[in-house]
Amino acid sequence: MTQAEKITPVLRFEPTDDALGTLALNGLTDRACESYGIALHYQAADTEAETAREAMSHALQTVSCGFAAAALERIAADPALGLTEEQYLHLCERAAELDLSVVEDLTGASGDAPH
Repeated sequence: MTQAEKITPVLRFEPTDDALGTLALNGLTDRACESYGIALHYQAADTEAETAREAMSHALQTVSCGFAAAALERIAADPALGLTEEQYLHLCERAAELDLSVVEDLTGASGDAPH
């Protein structure tokens, strides 16, 4: 098995297989949509394309730390890495510093976990 084949299952997201991942993704999507809509409303660019680009830039900035946090949390939780408890907690703390609500969604700590 190649290194890429070992990593792929950890980073792949299948919404039907992962209720907590879906919860986190939906939260990020909602934030991005809200940011995009607000930015689109207030943009005064010369062209429609420039306006859409600027609004998309705002949306991506809004969620970029959330996706980085999700990646860190998922990598930290991979048992194949053999992390010690201290290493795992360190990575989770860094992920929470990036986006606490995403980490809470992914771990079920938000209290919004699907039943």
